[in-house]
Amino acid sequence: MKSVCHHLWICIVVFLVIGLENRIHADPNSSVRRAPERLTPGDHQVGKMIPNLKLRDIEGESFRLSDYQNKKGLVVSISSTTCPMSKKFAPSLARLEAQYSAKDVAFLFLNVNSAEEISEIQKFRKQHGFISRFVHNPDSRLAVELGAGTSTEVFVMDGARTLVYRGAISDQYGLGYSRKAPRKEYLVNALDELLEGRPITMSATTAPGCDLDLGKKETIMREVTYHDRISRIVQNHCQECHRSGGVAPFTLTSYKDLVGHRGMIRKVVRDEIMPPWFASPPAHNVVSPWQNDRTLSKEEKADLLTWIQNGYPEGTEEDAPIPRKFHSEWAIGEPDLILSIPEPIEIPAEGVMPYQYQQTDSTLKEDTWIQAIQIKPTARESLHHVLVFVRNPKHGRKRNRNSDPLNDSFFGVYVPGNEYVIYPNDMGRFIPAGSQISFQLHYTPSGTQTIDQTQVGLVFCKDKPKHRVRVEAIANSKFKIPPFAENYQANAHIDMPAGVSILGFFPHMHLRGKAFRYDLISRDENRKSVTTLLDIPQYDFNWQLFYRYATPLRLSESKKLEVIGWWDNSENNPANPDPSKTVRWGDQTFEEMMIGYVEYFVNEPTE
Repeated sequence: MKSVCHHLWICIVVFLVIGLENRIHADPNSSVRRAPERLTPGDHQVGKMIPNLKLRDIEGESFRLSDYQNKKGLVVSISSTTCPMSKKFAPSLARLEAQYSAKDVAFLFLNVNSAEEISEIQKFRKQHGFISRFVHNPDSRLAVELGAGTSTEVFVMDGARTLVYRGAISDQYGLGYSRKAPRKEYLVNALDELLEGRPITMSATTAPGCDLDLGKKETIMREVTYHDRISRIVQNHCQECHRSGGVAPFTLTSYKDLVGHRGMIRKVVRDEIMPPWFASPPAHNVVSPWQNDRTLSKEEKADLLTWIQNGYPEGTEEDAPIPRKFHSEWAIGEPDLILSIPEPIEIPAEGVMPYQYQQTDSTLKEDTWIQAIQIKPTARESLHHVLVFVRNPKHGRKRNRNSDPLNDSFFGVYVPGNEYVIYPNDMGRFIPAGSQISFQLHYTPSGTQTIDQTQVGLVFCKDKPKHRVRVEAIANSKFKIPPFAENYQANAHIDMPAGVSILGFFPHMHLRGKAFRYDLISRDENRKSVTTLLDIPQYDFNWQLFYRYATPLRLSESKKLEVIGWWDNSENNPANPDPSKTVRWGDQTFEEMMIGYVEYFVNEPTE
């Protein structure tokens, strides 16, 4: 042990990793134990282009990162022959190297510890059967450019050297704990999503391991250009809507597009109108809990505005990212069942359309568990949102109009940028045999007459899931908003039992909607507390957003979930149809609603 402890940091890691192993059943996220934690991608290089650096491997062969441009991805793994954490991950990392090399993903191992000899690295490589290049470079500029912080971090780039994932391999090992098997396979999930052409769900995490000290990244004043930086920001934050066939009024998929709309881009970015996201920002240095948070990081916002201010330089096409692919058909894969609204709906070129309601038979002859749901309009540019409901035949046939959502919770939802959901393998939605499928559709004429016949695609669970996903509607239909009221308030609540895990929220109001909030309230009178889960200080009816947790929020005890809504029925609200009217509950947008949907599951088997 004496030879190992010549370096202080090794002694510390040995204490944390080995000395605590007899207590691995304790919470790995307690003060001493550390598991991977989610990071804000835009603050940690994700989405940036990595420079085309020249490197030399331990065999003395020189190469560049661009040598991997024909691969489907490149994994750069920080390596160490002395760090206990790095050693523990070596067998699983070698298996992943073999598995994904067969899928045309390249691996590169980067050792930055000056105390390690090349002979030790070669022995380590042979022992675990690694087949890819190893680089030993204590002064590695690549590690500095990546912002590497520990000996267990992995970085995934696509063929254009865009960083798409950084963080942990898995959560099998952390500081002070070990597990028999991982619960979360971060690298596997990132690579699978990259190969499938889908955005990376969890694109940045911490990677507990032996800390590195690489010094500060050298500040090099590079000109921000469209091809090397701005195009990547726009891909990540804008093109979901601003693309051909998207809901936005114009595309942002080329240099010409951005230059032509630079004035509007500057305004909406500066004023934080776009990308659309209405939840209050988290506290300083706190990661947003929302998986689908579209907010630009401070650096991304600054780069966009600086690029416009500096004359919007184009740069070289060699630095361009791989064009983002959007599924013209089914992002969830080929559905097992596709259902359409029975009658096409004609959408006029102008004016206002009332809500449309249609229903169809599910055609399901037996109870069915659903893994994935996608709602696909044929007139995407004119569709504001869709709610899909399942009518259980045991509850009686309901009329072809969803006028009583107090007794209904949606099954699927479509809003711009949120048209499908794929649940984990242990979760699913349930459709009883013989059910009807009802559609509530809201159209906004876009200047061109068109026709829509929206479809919903369903993928069945391969096996019966462990958890049933449910949606509850927390609603108040008894409000009465007085004429000219500027800040009318109403609330509603439900009881949430212990063991519930909340997946996300979907608040719904109409044109007078001003603000919305979800509060979690304890039932213990001796230590009563209120925790705000979601605060929307400026509600916008034009963006019906689903706020989805990156990690489900589990309730360890029974709580009350309260929703609070505020309306502006005054003349100061430019969207107000008529401030002189008393406003009550109603389907149409000139009336009002107050529904706080909550999606959740209970940690109990579906049996």
